[in-house]
Amino acid sequence: MNYLIFGTTGQVAHHLKILSSTREGNFTFVSREEVDLTNLANLQQFLENYQTNITNTEPKIIIIAAAYTNVEGAESDAENAFLVNEKAVQIIAEFAAANDYLLVHYSTDYIFDGTSLKPYEEDDQPNALSVYGKSKLAGEEAIIASGANYLIMRTSWVFSEIGVNFVKKISQLMKERPELKVIDDQRGCPTYAGFIADITFKLLDKFKASNYHIKEIINVCQAPAVSWFEFACAIKEELQKTSSVSLANLLPIKASEYPAKAQRPQNSVLTTGKLQTILNDKNLLSWDCNLPASLK
Repeated sequence: MNYLIFGTTGQVAHHLKILSSTREGNFTFVSREEVDLTNLANLQQFLENYQTNITNTEPKIIIIAAAYTNVEGAESDAENAFLVNEKAVQIIAEFAAANDYLLVHYSTDYIFDGTSLKPYEEDDQPNALSVYGKSKLAGEEAIIASGANYLIMRTSWVFSEIGVNFVKKISQLMKERPELKVIDDQRGCPTYAGFIADITFKLLDKFKASNYHIKEIINVCQAPAVSWFEFACAIKEELQKTSSVSLANLLPIKASEYPAKAQRPQNSVLTTGKLQTILNDKNLLSWDCNLPASLK
C-alpha cells in the first residue's frame, strides 16, 4: 500500500503519523515546507514526481490532512482559503482520477447553515455561511466532479493535545481569567483528532475488498452533541480533577453577543448512522473519553 499524506503537524495528520507506525505500507508525509498548497504549480510538479517514483503495483491512497482551517481569518483571506481548500484539492483530485488513486479528504460540519431541527445526514443539502465553510464545500464539489474514487469524511469541532483548538484555548483561558463567557446556542459534536485518524484506517480496511473503487461521503464525529458552553463545562470538570489553580467561572451567552467575523451554524450536529453501519459498531467512543489525553 502506498500512502501519500499531505500534512505533518496538523491535529489529524499528527495522529495519522502515530498510527502509521503500526500499519504496513509505504507512508510519505508531506509538510507545508515541502509543498505549499497555495503554490499550485509546485503541487502539480510534486505529484508528477511522486507518481514517477512509485515502483510497485500496490493500491495508492492520497490523504489530504492539510487545510486552511482559520474560520475567522478566512473572512478577510478568502483567496488563500479557496486556494488551499478548493484549488489545491481540485489538482490533487484530478491527479488521483488520472492515476487511479483513492482520495481521502476531511471536510466539515460548517458546510451546513445550521437551520435544520435535526442532525445532518450525508445527503442533506449544504448551504455554507462562512468563507471557510464555502471553501470546504467547494473542495468537496471539486473532488466529486473530478471522477476520482474518494472517501470524504465530514467531521466537526476537532480537538487534541496539539495545535489550535477549543480545548487548548479554553483550558488556558480558564487558568488566566476569573470569568469566561461561552456561547450556548450553537450545537455540534466535539471530535478527537485521534478518533478521526483511527476511523480513517478502519474505513480503509473495510473498503479494501473493493480495491478502493468507492465514492463515499461519511460523517465522522463523536457523541454526545453539546453547545460550546456545555463543552467548556466538561473541560473545566476534567481540569478540576488534576488542577490546583482556581478556574474561571463560566457564563453562557448567545452567539449574537460574541464579536465574530464568521457566521457559524446554530446546529451543526452530524448523524453517524452510516459510519456505525459500515463499521458494524453501534457504540463509537464518546469525545469525553478523549478529554484527559487532550489536556495533558
